Amino acid sequence: MRWTPGDKALPASQLNRFADAADRILGQAPAPHLKTSQVLIQNSTGADLDRHQIAGLGSPVFSPATYEDSFKEAFLIDAAAVTQADHWGKFAVTLEPISAGEVGRAAVSDIVHVQIDMKHASHAYADVNDGDKTKLRSSGFGSARILSVDSGTGTKWAIVQLQARGSYEGEIEITGNSQVTLGEYRYAWSEVYVGSGDGRETVTGGLSGTTSSGYASNLAEINQTASGIIGGVDTDGTDYPSSYNPKPIGGGGTDETHQLNAVVSAVFHAGKMWFDRPMAHDGDCT
Repeated sequence: MRWTPGDKALPASQLNRFADAADRILGQAPAPHLKTSQVLIQNSTGADLDRHQIAGLGSPVFSPATYEDSFKEAFLIDAAAVTQADHWGKFAVTLEPISAGEVGRAAVSDIVHVQIDMKHASHAYADVNDGDKTKLRSSGFGSARILSVDSGTGTKWAIVQLQARGSYEGEIEITGNSQVTLGEYRYAWSEVYVGSGDGRETVTGGLSGTTSSGYASNLAEINQTASGIIGGVDTDGTDYPSSYNPKPIGGGGTDETHQLNAVVSAVFHAGKMWFDRPMAHDGDCT
């Protein structure tokens, strides 16, 4: 397909430049549809991309609201330098070198070769490495399944299946907390590995957050209010002593499971860690 002046689209010269690039990439004219596991990306990272490198996926180059015909003609997506906050589970691996500002092929849900910074030798998943176009990082919360990788830690070549799962679940260790309101806290955390044996293993260089940046939140605390209502239970009522207050995980509750360094299952979503754990308490409930 080619465009001519007057079409309801971008300027014809610009559209034809994209079409020429697609023809050169695919070695045919007119350009056929890409595999459903591949897209064309416009390299807006500010640097050249080599084959087997990582780009964060953004918006379509052609907005369907303005350029509907162009939008439907090809999967052409703007690609930015990867960040953990914006591109976790939303990235592509290049299938050829793509110069800055140019268009090229990339895989989004294929089986590809890529380098991974293995943070733990037993990790089975990987995802973007913040600010690094050259490799992924292993993580229990990753979206890409590691099919094959050399043993050990550090940077390794691997075969991975992109977009192998839709939810990013793993285990974290609660290492601190900071109160937001009565009964609601922000939690510091670090990623741990829980394997087939007993106990947990620290993941050196794994994902982590503090109480001020990248903190974790407890779903069980969402309904807390200043009046002390917890899940519909009036903790200011006569069934509770006047000294009763909900406490954070690791906040001094009498149950050992609520102390600091508790390990909880969590989900990494939209750049934030979430877990669901009953809170501790203070006061004498006898």
